[in-house]
Amino acid sequence: KLGGNEMSYGSDLDLLFVYRSPADGYNDAAHRFATRWVQKTMSILQTRTRDGVVYEIDARLRPSGRSGPLVVSLERFEEYHCEEAELWERQAHIRARVTYGPPALSEQLHELIETFVYGRGLDGDEVGEIDSLRMRVENELAQETAAQRNIKTGRGGIVDIETIVQMLLLRHGHDHPEMRVRGTLEAIRALAGEGLIDARETRTLETHYLFLRLLEGRLRLERDRPVEQLGTDAEVIGPLARRMGFSGTNPGGELLIRYEATREEVRSLYEKRFRSHVDV
Repeated sequence: KLGGNEMSYGSDLDLLFVYRSPADGYNDAAHRFATRWVQKTMSILQTRTRDGVVYEIDARLRPSGRSGPLVVSLERFEEYHCEEAELWERQAHIRARVTYGPPALSEQLHELIETFVYGRGLDGDEVGEIDSLRMRVENELAQETAAQRNIKTGRGGIVDIETIVQMLLLRHGHDHPEMRVRGTLEAIRALAGEGLIDARETRTLETHYLFLRLLEGRLRLERDRPVEQLGTDAEVIGPLARRMGFSGTNPGGELLIRYEATREEVRSLYEKRFRSHVDV
């Protein structure tokens, strides 16, 4: 979310840490220094005080994930993403943005990331792989029931929209450099500008994405923590519905009707887009 300028209440930071190996060859010393600096920075950001915490840090997007070093050299970063990285990492790096560092290193890193993400398109099997991963996330993480929905990872949720957009960027961004943007709304408009989604799809994606992100933000403010679950008891969610702008005699019921319609429209568009690309 940081890379795409899409932070919400309670968002954590997904960070990667890269350093340049020194010209004199003392890479071990440079690695130790960089690791200590990163550990100290993470400790400061994550220390809990009576006023709370600045940000939680998630560094699992680094090369080799949890099993890899916390900090990597630019050379190792390039080697990993050229030879070992998986498709889901291309998808994740769409929103990657260099936020701090010497200008020369930042420019090199930006070029490496762009080449990794957009150096080629997607074939039908890879579109199917993205679809399979999305369904796995829904099945394993959403935990939806008749009494509880998940507005982020559940059916027709935020991740459905993000996955549609990211698949289209990976498929067409190689041939359309002007589409290489990070934010979801920005990407929707770029896809529309290139004629890759029609006016109806554009309105559907924009409207529902803004509604779901607003609902996510209101939920997090209400609970004072990063939550994704929405109960389906209209009376219980009445106060939340009023904060969302529903003001009728049954605001909770109105919110649920709007939400259910949104998730079905989003899922319908998701299925249309993935079924039309998967066999290409």
